[in-house]
Amino acid sequence: NTVNMADEIKTDPAKEEHLIKLRRQAMVLHTPEFAQLSRQYLGLIPLAGAAAFRLNDGREGILINYDYYQKNLGQDFSDCIDFEIEHEANELLLTEGKETVDAFGPDHYAASRLATIFAHKQGKLERYLELKRAQFKMFDAAGDVRAMDELDFYKKVAQELEPPE
Repeated sequence: NTVNMADEIKTDPAKEEHLIKLRRQAMVLHTPEFAQLSRQYLGLIPLAGAAAFRLNDGREGILINYDYYQKNLGQDFSDCIDFEIEHEANELLLTEGKETVDAFGPDHYAASRLATIFAHKQGKLERYLELKRAQFKMFDAAGDVRAMDELDFYKKVAQELEPPE
């Protein structure tokens, strides 16, 4: 099912155009601005350094906390920000027009798969997995009971892309 959603985006020129627009308008911010806009658009400050929003008036966007990726995960992962933007852009596209969105539903996992494929195509799959390991280890320590299952999903996708010898 997640593959069908990915194929649908690639074969629909309007969806691909929307995806390009979403990527371009992503806001890469420092922590104070990220916190301020997250509160304004989401009503909360996400634990992760990336978030997407869609407002009632139809405006949508992506917020990225540069400082989080540069400093908060034990090493500088700012080189992986494009993959996080890819995830958020695809998630916005996949959830378009839906009344309710499950933050950990099929659209989230389809977007995770697409971001992982993007990292693979860029030759940075292992680097992206390093980021995800650091993130989910932190989420797990903060009490997120789904963190390790989510990390397993990324590992599974990576294995599909680069099967072990």
